[in-house]
Amino acid sequence: MWVREGYCCRCGDCCRGSIDGLPAQADGACPYLGAAHAGERLCTIHDTVDTYWAKGCNVWPTHPSNIEGLTRCTFTFREVV
Repeated sequence: MWVREGYCCRCGDCCRGSIDGLPAQADGACPYLGAAHAGERLCTIHDTVDTYWAKGCNVWPTHPSNIEGLTRCTFTFREVV
């Protein structure tokens, strides 16, 4: 079992695909991932009461493989035996 540690830095790099039947953006990004300054993309519903965020975003990523190669991501994982 993996335990996630750290915090969401809102880089948007792990925000891929879709849940709840909403289509992903053309590049595969979450439908709620919006544009920000300097070409970065940020979540538009982070830490809100939106049901989409509450159903999965608030606990994502759930495994180290979800963020493999995503150097901006600030989450880390520790294995619990």
